[in-house]
Amino acid sequence: MSVWESILVALDNLRMNKMRSFLTMIGIVFGVAAVVTVVSIGQAGQYSIMSELSNYEDGYFVIYPKSDNGRIEDNAYFRLRDLAEIRKLPEVRYVSSSAAHGMTGKHKKEELQFSITGTTSDSPKMKKIDMVAGRFFNSQEERARQKVVVIEAKFADKAYGSPQAAIGRKIQLSGGMFRIVGVYREQESLMGGFGGERYFAYAPITVMPGREGTNDRLSMLEILPASPEKMDETIDALKSWLADRKNVGKDAYVTESAEDAEQMIKSTFSILQTIIGSIAGISLIVGGIGVMNIMLVSVTERTREIGIRKAIGATPGNIRFQFLIEAVMLSFIGGTIGALFGLSAAWVFALISGWPFVVSLWAIVLAFGFSAAVGIFFGWYPARKAAKLQPIESLRYE
Repeated sequence: MSVWESILVALDNLRMNKMRSFLTMIGIVFGVAAVVTVVSIGQAGQYSIMSELSNYEDGYFVIYPKSDNGRIEDNAYFRLRDLAEIRKLPEVRYVSSSAAHGMTGKHKKEELQFSITGTTSDSPKMKKIDMVAGRFFNSQEERARQKVVVIEAKFADKAYGSPQAAIGRKIQLSGGMFRIVGVYREQESLMGGFGGERYFAYAPITVMPGREGTNDRLSMLEILPASPEKMDETIDALKSWLADRKNVGKDAYVTESAEDAEQMIKSTFSILQTIIGSIAGISLIVGGIGVMNIMLVSVTERTREIGIRKAIGATPGNIRFQFLIEAVMLSFIGGTIGALFGLSAAWVFALISGWPFVVSLWAIVLAFGFSAAVGIFFGWYPARKAAKLQPIESLRYE
């Protein structure tokens, strides 16, 4: 009997016992669905974060004071005046600082929620900001503490009809009246689908709440080296400069680069996917035990059939192969249904959360491969038992 004939016979036997076959496949279906869903959602999250990191220029890193049991030396913090001095360092190309502030805004009679990132005019030179109308605020506006703002296109479309129509208009925020000088397109964030409707914008860090008078303390700095390939040298030079200026040790500061964050994210997602995928894979083992159980029942039910086949020339290898094919087909069909369920679940999650829908081919291949392995592993013993039956005893069996 050829492989194709064996597959057709296996499908016919499964069709004759539809309900039993379906109940047997449930463990495989849910196991594969769980693995595909977890991996697809994990890859979607990783893709979102990696997309955000790719917006930063090569060599970009941040530096911030090191916390010692939750305490940071007051003189270790940065000040606005430090930015101008750091720009003069030959190893540094651009320097900036950013901090998000929650504000409420009013448009007509509607109250809206905003996340305003207070930053400097160097920010768009260090990371990609997709401007669609107007411009980013400049250093003169920043130094003069002018209340200008760069809003996202989603709000411009909602409030003014188009990005171009928003330029020059004024918007009332909890931090005062701001003039719109530019409109940019906000990139979809990992958490963009959660937390309700919120709009994003950029404004000079000098006009953010709490920056009045001499209160100009900054918790972190963003640095772009003059030579990206010399990032380590730039970090060392900057730490030495800060240690002398702030009268602290070089170890008082911690740095993190975009490359460090990328490696950490990959490692974290890989570990999470492995752990959760392994837990989900337990149901595949349970499903495999169900396959073995039903195949043992099938061997018992078909003992006389096995005897007839052997009597007309079927070898033990033929019998073993036939039952093995049935076990694999049972797992394969369950794997197919599970993969479709898993992709559907990931797609629904993407619609709800706003995350991208990522089809993980390797997860599907892994799930199918694991399903086939389960079929072979748990189908081998029943197939071997069927192959070892003696023709005479089988023909006598009722």
